Amino acid sequence: MQKKILIIGGGYVGLYTAIKLINNEQIKKIDILDIDKKKIDKWKNLKNPISDLYLEDFLQKNKSFFKKINYLNKANFENYHFFILTLPTNPEKRKIINWQSSKNNILSTNKIFSYCKKIKNIKKNSKIIIRSTVNYNDYLKIDDLNISYWPEFLSQGQKIDKNINGHKIIFAKAKNFTKKDILNLIPEQKYKNIIFVKTNEAIMIKIFHNSFDAFSITISNLLANISQKNNIKFSNLIPILNDLLKIKPRVKTPGLGYGGSCYPKDSRSLLNILNSKKDLKLINQLDKYNLNQQKSYKNYLNLIKKNDKILILGISFKGQTNDITETPIKSLVNYLIRKKYNFKIWEPNLDKLNLKMINKNINEQNIIKNIEKDLKECNIIFIGSDWDIFNKFIKEKKIKDKKIIDLKGYLSISKENIHYRIGDTFNINY
Repeated sequence: MQKKILIIGGGYVGLYTAIKLINNEQIKKIDILDIDKKKIDKWKNLKNPISDLYLEDFLQKNKSFFKKINYLNKANFENYHFFILTLPTNPEKRKIINWQSSKNNILSTNKIFSYCKKIKNIKKNSKIIIRSTVNYNDYLKIDDLNISYWPEFLSQGQKIDKNINGHKIIFAKAKNFTKKDILNLIPEQKYKNIIFVKTNEAIMIKIFHNSFDAFSITISNLLANISQKNNIKFSNLIPILNDLLKIKPRVKTPGLGYGGSCYPKDSRSLLNILNSKKDLKLINQLDKYNLNQQKSYKNYLNLIKKNDKILILGISFKGQTNDITETPIKSLVNYLIRKKYNFKIWEPNLDKLNLKMINKNINEQNIIKNIEKDLKECNIIFIGSDWDIFNKFIKEKKIKDKKIIDLKGYLSISKENIHYRIGDTFNINY
């Protein structure tokens, strides 16, 4: 008989976890508990509740998942054998005055542990797994409550196969979890990919993994800026450095810096662990450097005339995701609004975003209704995110005779366009 599984929290992590587990032939059905009625209604109408184009494409090609996974707004905990918690754990203080203070970077995990205690009260020996991002010191509560921790390493904005089949599985096993329990969740052929560690080690691996990513973006920007000042093309060095480092792509493409829902949280989590003043100063400086990098668009302001029609392609931190949390392009948008420039923004699914998170003064005039028309009429294009469709615009020659400022260092573009890229500058005549 199949062990019944309830996932609590139906966002990115919850839905991806359900899809990953449903690949186990023993699992025929998974329930997801969520309080968002819109998500539940979308799923019941065979629609993707999450903004991710690769996930959208995957579900359209695999519609059987709509039958195997069930979104619901209430559940009887007594009916389930396994509980997987994937709730958001953003810091409680949304208005951060001084982010260097550890108090501003403590994740709100109260709801997570409230659910754990509620489940334990109903089913004393219940099998609970936490997949949410948690604070390092939360390992004490996790171990005390006899709960397993399975950190996630999602690659949003990339093909879903990487999330389903990629990565080693890092698992901190509770005392009441047996090998049979794990095999009820994860196929036996993938059991060999599991690396069992202690809870505090699993949390640290999660923090370090995303911190490596976050700070490598910062280091790449630092090196690119140094190269530019010394008239060296950093793009020529990247493949050589990658080959020397042996881990590809260890050198990240220079751009506006990092943002998103994970990188700032996990990289700043280091502040809560460090004891050395010297180390603390280093991490502070790295994040300050990243924040300062977001102003690098100012290097290109001399290209703009007051009557220019400006088009910003992409405001999400990662293309294909619509993740505008702490997105670096916000700095440019704020500047253009403050200086009253004539600009518009566009990316796929723009209508699904709360653009007031970027700037409360964004209005209908700043939002593109007909992208092909505006591509023809604009004078300057800022590339703010790495959406695949932007390269498609180039390939299909929908962008011609424009000043293109690639703040993401992303486009595969020929020199027949004027092309400005972070780290390299090309001055090509029309």
